[in-house]
Amino acid sequence: MTRKDYVLLAEACERSKPIGGPSEEKMDYQLAYDQWQRQTRRISESLKQDNPHFELRRFLKACGLSVC
Repeated sequence: MTRKDYVLLAEACERSKPIGGPSEEKMDYQLAYDQWQRQTRRISESLKQDNPHFELRRFLKACGLSVC
């Protein structure tokens, strides 16, 4: 895969991130966010297995995930 492919994937992950706020049902939002986070991490782990030079933290950040 090329860098362009990784960028496209990160942008798609970021766009699929659940949007919520105080007016949303907190439990529904949390469940959706947790599922999105798991899926995004699974995608990034698969990409890392495919390419040893893949920058996992950089990709997760580009997806909109907080990276410690």
